[in-house]
Amino acid sequence: MLHAYGFLFVHFMEQIDEICMVAAQNPDGTWNENITTGSMASGPFETLLNTVTYFARETGMRSVQDQLGTLRQMIDILNLPLSEVAPECIQLRVRLREELKRKDFLFVSEEMTKLYNESDPRRGAVEGTDPFKLGDKFRNAHADIASAGRCLAVEESTACVFHLSRALEAIVKKLSSRMGITVTHKTPWRVLTNSLDAKIKKMPDGTVAAKRKKNKWELACTHLHHAGSVWRNETMHPAATYTPSQAKDVYDACRVLMKSLACL
Repeated sequence: MLHAYGFLFVHFMEQIDEICMVAAQNPDGTWNENITTGSMASGPFETLLNTVTYFARETGMRSVQDQLGTLRQMIDILNLPLSEVAPECIQLRVRLREELKRKDFLFVSEEMTKLYNESDPRRGAVEGTDPFKLGDKFRNAHADIASAGRCLAVEESTACVFHLSRALEAIVKKLSSRMGITVTHKTPWRVLTNSLDAKIKKMPDGTVAAKRKKNKWELACTHLHHAGSVWRNETMHPAATYTPSQAKDVYDACRVLMKSLACL
């Protein structure tokens, strides 16, 4: 899904209006002679023009792309006077407005914008986005956790919980491997956690350090049993659905649970 900042288009239209004002004051001047200072400096406008060009291409605004190409030629190659450039700028504004009328954009609330950005590797994050800060230990779970965050931000609540379920399963499989338990993609959740219980019971507890380690594993397995019985098994059932508030509760609970599991 393309992530676009809506005010960008408003700002670009305002810049077009300003170009037309400059053209009215000095119609014979060229672009390079006039667009040199203040908010109309070639640098800032060039960046804005490149950004709008990118979004026009990504959203399929073909008429806007064509008009941007015409403007580029008039400015960069022909260096025509603003009296000739301004009408084409107005035409660009008209085309942009008409194209925007044909597009639907999803709204992300201010509260969820940060979550969406943190969960989207296309927003400048490196490959392997790690929203829960779990580190390399549970790298296989990162992608589903990031997907859960994006789903939560756009109120795809059941999908959010489904991705968290997949992430938690990947983590449990990793922990099971550490405990010497063999599992496959068909192994039921209850079998996984019960097997962990059996292994944990056999862990030594003769020293303070060993006892502390065993207690951590026992607490973690208790949480995993609870997670499976409360929401994970239901999520895998076709009839299960979640509201945005329920998904947010599960997301926050999973953040705490998974961070605690990463400390084992």
